[in-house]
Amino acid sequence: MRLETASEPVFFWGGLLAGAVWAVLLWMQLPGNTPRPEKLGRTAGVVGIALSSGLAWLLWAHVFGAIAAFFCLDGLGMVLLCIMPILWAILISTQSHTS
Repeated sequence: MRLETASEPVFFWGGLLAGAVWAVLLWMQLPGNTPRPEKLGRTAGVVGIALSSGLAWLLWAHVFGAIAAFFCLDGLGMVLLCIMPILWAILISTQSHTS
């Protein structure tokens, strides 16, 4: 087994995790009823977005190629940005019923 073949799942899953962190940080910076952690300021959030998206792109560029990795990261981000508000609303409503 070649080293490149054996390491591709690591790059894929690492890119998936970094892409998920990117989407969550991006969602938290959007206006509206999103969670606002006190310790995560705007500057730290923007730097986190830049670092996690760059890391995800670098990891996925190894697996998919540079241009395809960009579009895969964009697709992952759009899917997560559609799902996270729904999950956040469910979490808030569940917590309000239990309190």
